[in-house]
Parts: sequence; structure tokens; C-alpha cells
Amino acid sequence: MGVGKPGTDFESLPSWPVWVRNRQVLSVNGTIYDYGDSPERLRALEAPILAVKGSEGSEDLTTIVDDLVATAPHGRSLELPGGHACHIENIDRFLEELTRHMAIIRSR
Repeated sequence: MGVGKPGTDFESLPSWPVWVRNRQVLSVNGTIYDYGDSPERLRALEAPILAVKGSEGSEDLTTIVDDLVATAPHGRSLELPGGHACHIENIDRFLEELTRHMAIIRSR
């Protein structure tokens, strides 16, 4: 599992300089295979979830976002242009949606 298809020239991607600069943080991320909990806990979650995916994201990652939203009772999906880091690539739009999401939480 990764952020590109086999054969992807990662060093040519626009995100490469950011990935290199933040490689220590990125190296501590787990994988979906590290997950050992039950989907029942997600179904019982009362907190609203804003799940973000990129329109050019890998199928694995977009499927995970879709499944989270479908499973969580108060899940909402936001699709932005770009790949895995679409929220950073579209920071203004993301922050607008996050502000809207937080307003929903505060109004509860």
C-alpha cells in the first residue's frame, strides 16, 4: 500500500519536496494492517466525522474514506482535487469546510 501505483516516479511528483522535508513524521504512520479494533466502535461513535479524500487519490485510500463515512453514523465526505495530501494542496477550501464542520459540532 502506498501513495502511488507501481512504477510511479515519486521524485517527480510536486509533493516530493514536502514528503522529504517531513519524512520523519511520515515514517511513524501505521498501515491499515496495524488496525485491530472493531467496526462496531465506529458505528457507535457519536462525534461528527469529516473524512477527506483526493479526487486523484489511490483506490485503497479513497475506499477507506468511503467505508469510514458509510460506517460512522455522523460521517461526511469531502472530496478535493489532488491526491493523498489534497487538504494541504487546497488549504483554503479545506479550512472553509473544516470551519463549517466545527460549526455543526458546536451547534449540537
